[in-house]
Amino acid sequence: MNISFFSVDDYGKIVGKELIKRGYNVVFDTIEDNTDIVFAMCCPSTYALYLYLNKRMEQDNFHYKGKVVSNVLDIPYWRLDDSRFQKYYDRYREMINLSDHVTTISQTTSDQLKSLWNVDSDVLFTVFNNKKLETYMKEKTRYPSTIVCVGRFSPPKNFDSVIRALKGTSWSLKIIGYGGTELTRYRDLINELGIFGEILFNPSDEYVVNELCRATVVVHPSLFEGLSLVPKEALYCNAPVLISDIPVHREYHKDTVTYITPDDINDLRDKIINRKWKSAALGKKELEQYTIEKTTDKVEAWLLKHLK
Repeated sequence: MNISFFSVDDYGKIVGKELIKRGYNVVFDTIEDNTDIVFAMCCPSTYALYLYLNKRMEQDNFHYKGKVVSNVLDIPYWRLDDSRFQKYYDRYREMINLSDHVTTISQTTSDQLKSLWNVDSDVLFTVFNNKKLETYMKEKTRYPSTIVCVGRFSPPKNFDSVIRALKGTSWSLKIIGYGGTELTRYRDLINELGIFGEILFNPSDEYVVNELCRATVVVHPSLFEGLSLVPKEALYCNAPVLISDIPVHREYHKDTVTYITPDDINDLRDKIINRKWKSAALGKKELEQYTIEKTTDKVEAWLLKHLK
């Protein structure tokens, strides 16, 4: 079986690398003459795949005869009525419809695809990078009263609610992020409200894992997620979490964690001040089914079924 993964980041390649260890011929961001199936692991990767196929056809008259799988992370529904993104998502929808199969990273995303675009899909790549965490995890003394938030500096992550919830408390806050539009606003709000906080931009994986290992509690108050990696990574690092009560979090974590009502600052403030959160142990146990090894088992079974 010959497989290709198109991915714009390392996260989309972790299952492919595990398949290599199991003896499969896997290539990345290219297609060989004998490639049986290619996975486009996210929206930008789907675009990259089709650009690649068009270029190959123009250059050497290459016609790919295998199967194409579009893997969908999420569809930010608020962008669908935004003229700035209309052509982008219309084209993405067309490319999904041209695929032989569609997979997703959560049942929530599969339900979303069906509701928005009437697309059927298989939930498959429900994976977090436990091996990255295992590389950097160390036993650390936890901060006595420090919240850690990790994610893009974008409005749906809702980190401003954490800043507001800490007004007048002695708690410290670390927001660790990788881009987006809210960096300046978060800094201004921290200064305005007198919060003991700092914001760290684009840190190393080792630094992020270290902070998860030291956090008193990790708060993830996002209003929308596809897979939502941060709570999984925090729990795997034995950190308790407070996470927003949204469908994808319920899907993955069941009743093993403590939920906060989205945009209810008083609820969040109460749970922080009074330390109302569950131990990480139960939540970590629930994650065993989503490790690289377990997810690759599912992908392998899916491949054997669909490439008979």
